[in-house]
Amino acid sequence: EQVRIYGGDVLWGGLMEEKTCRWDLSGDFLGDIETMWQICRENVRKWNTQIGVLDAVCKVGQISEDGLSASADISSVDTQLAQYRTDYRVIRSVLVPLLRAGLLTGYEEDGFTVSVSFKNMQIRKCLTKAGLALELKIYAEALALTDDSGEKLYDDAVNGVVIDWDGEGDDEFGTENEVDILLMHDMVPVFISCKNGYVTTDELYKLNTVAERFGGGYGKKILVATALETMGDAANYLRRRAKDMNIRLIDDLQDLSEEDLQKRMRTLWNS
Repeated sequence: EQVRIYGGDVLWGGLMEEKTCRWDLSGDFLGDIETMWQICRENVRKWNTQIGVLDAVCKVGQISEDGLSASADISSVDTQLAQYRTDYRVIRSVLVPLLRAGLLTGYEEDGFTVSVSFKNMQIRKCLTKAGLALELKIYAEALALTDDSGEKLYDDAVNGVVIDWDGEGDDEFGTENEVDILLMHDMVPVFISCKNGYVTTDELYKLNTVAERFGGGYGKKILVATALETMGDAANYLRRRAKDMNIRLIDDLQDLSEEDLQKRMRTLWNS
């Protein structure tokens, strides 16, 4: 079966094309990923809300020539955010650390307009999609892990993979699924879905379907979530369904130490 995997290198027997941005991990970007995650983990809901505002400013605002700054009317931002049942707001516990770290190089508002500037284009992408702080934390950890011989534990790691089911990437009616993170350990593919907010059982079915179809009988299914404790009884139902589907659930990432996280990451391929 011929499968196209977009966004990363060829992992097994299929075709690859670039469809999403490849992360440049040189320089201080790995440190920036850690900084964003540390801010995010303090309060996931506040992080998601503020990142939503930054995204809205970029979507409805005027973008600078270099793409690193955006300015918009707050009324327009409110209109954009209304579709998500929220509105414009300033969350200092998120914005101030981002500014201090230099990830945001400016944030100004006068009650009528708001302007924001980003460190670089990679940071702009990260700070306009709430889930990327979590995804990139897992991605970076996977890339850094080594085995007892010093070799990389995972042969490959790709973020934001789009799998084209029928191999017809240009077909508007083709079926595609996105996998947040795809790892390879020898012949074992690890499919990881990262959810930095409310999780529905639909996410379990999507993950299960993709892994069962393309895992070749070896695939492992992992759901990483950070907000299940806010879901009440729905979280208990989701945990039961995940167990039924043989999906490993990591639902306390925001509370894990670096050492504990690395222990979890080392066992994903044989979970």
